Amino acid sequence: HVGTMNQVGLNMGPRHVRVFGPAVSFTKELGKEKMVDHDEDIISAASLIWSIAQAVLPQDVLQVMYDHITAEELPLLQTRNVAPGSGFTLQLDSTEYFFPYAERAPPEVYINKAYSA
Repeated sequence: HVGTMNQVGLNMGPRHVRVFGPAVSFTKELGKEKMVDHDEDIISAASLIWSIAQAVLPQDVLQVMYDHITAEELPLLQTRNVAPGSGFTLQLDSTEYFFPYAERAPPEVYINKAYSA
């Protein structure tokens, strides 16, 4: 495969070993602080995109997603290093923008960079 694809958030595990929980996001050994910073950046980016999507998508489309997340009792986006909750912080240059009451993205996110299967 060309490029990279990373999964963040909840994971059902591989087909041969069903495990439900936060995905393992790192293959390299990084320090805890670096992993938390990375995960918080991903949560912030995904949640910002989710906020924009909620502002422009039709309500009936969003309602299907809201209903499914509620019916399945799924948490919003979390990682092994960042607990579930609300809010996120964007850091742009040296300024931090904190959105304490903003809803995080849904529980699973895929991030791609020049990926093709």
